[in-house]
Amino acid sequence: LAGWDAWACGIAPGLWLEPRMVPLATEVLQICYATFFFWPVVLGLLLCRHRDLVGLEHCWFALTLCFYLSYLGYIAFPALGPRFFLASEFRLPLEGVWCFTALHDWINRAELIKRDCCPSGHTMMSLLYVYLAARHLPRLLWILAPVTAGILAATLYLRYHYLADLVAGAAGTLVVILVLGRVFPVRDPATLQREA
Repeated sequence: LAGWDAWACGIAPGLWLEPRMVPLATEVLQICYATFFFWPVVLGLLLCRHRDLVGLEHCWFALTLCFYLSYLGYIAFPALGPRFFLASEFRLPLEGVWCFTALHDWINRAELIKRDCCPSGHTMMSLLYVYLAARHLPRLLWILAPVTAGILAATLYLRYHYLADLVAGAAGTLVVILVLGRVFPVRDPATLQREA
């Protein structure tokens, strides 16, 4: 994966970003990255609040499928992320402003398996969150879209993933969306009303 990044970009993205790091950006991106773990709960609670049980079923199926695909990827391609594999090549430590260190350490402790790099689960799930919000909770996009952009940037900036992982993650999300189209075809409101 590191070799693919070097071939595609000429240098690992994390190494290219290293001299451009800013503590405030590091802080904001780490916060975005950490919110990844809470979005499924937010989506579920909002769909329950709107009593959208069809949307809830759709979301949980999609999220479960996406998680399983990412885990299968980790089994098929066990790889260490740049923060471990390229550790000797980084010259500057990541530094935040307020809670970066606490969040960074918490994520390192929570992720017991370190060979969970490809595909990027953060990329897969975050893109899926945006798709599901667009389909069921479009008003949530005002918050979710910029946070997702932060999550995607954080995967490279914070040295969690290679660019190859993001490409694989985006492809995984596309597979999930295609499967969803077969399992939960989009139906017009008149059809749903007749079925009710």
